[in-house]
Amino acid sequence: MSDSASPSTNDATGRSPWTARQKIAAWGGVVVGLLVAVAVAVWQVPPGAATVERTVITTLQEETPASFLVTGQLDITVEQTVQRTASVAPWFFNAVRAWAPSFDWDQGTTQATVRVPGTVSYGFNVQQLSADMIDVAPDGRIVVELPPLTVHAVEPHLGQMKMRTTATGWMQLASTAATDSVKARALRTLQPAFEKQARRHLQQATQPRINTAQAVQQMLTPALRAAGIDTPTFRFQIRNDLTLHAPETPSDSSLHPTP
Repeated sequence: MSDSASPSTNDATGRSPWTARQKIAAWGGVVVGLLVAVAVAVWQVPPGAATVERTVITTLQEETPASFLVTGQLDITVEQTVQRTASVAPWFFNAVRAWAPSFDWDQGTTQATVRVPGTVSYGFNVQQLSADMIDVAPDGRIVVELPPLTVHAVEPHLGQMKMRTTATGWMQLASTAATDSVKARALRTLQPAFEKQARRHLQQATQPRINTAQAVQQMLTPALRAAGIDTPTFRFQIRNDLTLHAPETPSDSSLHPTP
């Protein structure tokens, strides 16, 4: 009798001790691991520029159904002066002046000065914001070029209005109709005067554009987070020579000259 042990079937045939089911399970685990790794990698990739552009434009247009986004207000005081001068019977007064040169009642002047404080709201038309005004910088900041700011509405505070009227020459003897006419003309000039002063301020001042950038940042941050950007940061082009670098919170915003 031979006392050497006979080899097992697997050893004799040289096959792996794994069963077919075990192999399938092992390969399945590898595949699942790869899928998980790919999913994590894809999840960590930030949205592309096209997604950012679409999110920015869609959010601003949906949040402003009237197409105009109001981003701030200006407190303005306007002072307007209107004057009316008229001559009466110049042939008669010329004769009178021949013997009384100091006589100057041939002309009469009525003047009204109106001073009114008011509030002007401003912003921009979101339809003017196009995809080529939005980009993603290499450092991940969302770059937005702001459209020009315009006046939205004017609200004069007529309850705080102050008016002063004066009359000289024969107008001192005229009826109140002349004075009332000048007052009415002065009041009609208020609206254009408010708009003109506000437009000049919006063109020259920096603060309204900073206010606009911060308002836009507050609107866009939740939408961009939902789109996959955890901490969106911005760079707003607010003027040709001035850029606003806006961190996570608008209160931390700082101005830097554009290189």
